[in-house]
Amino acid sequence: MFSHKFFTCVLLLVAFLLIFSQTEPLVAQVPGILGLPKMSAEFKMPKVGTYVKYKSTNEKTKTESILKLSIVGQEKLEGEGEFFWYEIEQTEPKTGGVTIIKMLISGDPKDQGTVKRMIFKSGKEPANELPQAFVNLMNQVPKDTTKAVEPKPKKLGTEKIETKMGTFKCAHTQSVSPYNQVTDSWTHAEVPMFGIVKSTSGSNTLVLLEHGTGAVTAIKEKPKVLEMPGQK
Repeated sequence: MFSHKFFTCVLLLVAFLLIFSQTEPLVAQVPGILGLPKMSAEFKMPKVGTYVKYKSTNEKTKTESILKLSIVGQEKLEGEGEFFWYEIEQTEPKTGGVTIIKMLISGDPKDQGTVKRMIFKSGKEPANELPQAFVNLMNQVPKDTTKAVEPKPKKLGTEKIETKMGTFKCAHTQSVSPYNQVTDSWTHAEVPMFGIVKSTSGSNTLVLLEHGTGAVTAIKEKPKVLEMPGQK
């Protein structure tokens, strides 16, 4: 039997996938862990405490949310090297609802096999951690989709993008997925992690609000590890 909390966590995962899903299959949108924001730019691991905050809008649904990406901790695992706690916090301004995904990663969170642990928290509900077996399944690469999901960005020169932090002279790139989903990204070396200043994909737009240091985890309690089906 599936435990009640396991169902809760799976439903939360599905909800998070839907939040960031567009018109094409999820596998084609984001290589690596499904449901993460579509970031086609190269990931660079910053220092612990670094954060980037974005405003995410959807023209079709007329909705918006605030997305905060942070590196909130570091752990050294024996025989495996250094890992970092990468946290995605999504806030709905109208409702005040908050959804958090926290992952222990060894590198680019878009890449398959970089996630060691994954924790979820929705609103005031207790935090839950996915069982290791479930994380391992999410890390597996489907053989028939490996090549299809690899984007080939096209360089389109430089453009100035205005944000609340000022004007950035950005490198503009464009990638087209096998499902003809076009993603435009404007990046700048000053912006941590993915370097994204602005990104558009379908009806979704992501724009930089701020970046800085001093970030700490938004999950204060110790998460409970959920049970896989068949476990007691």
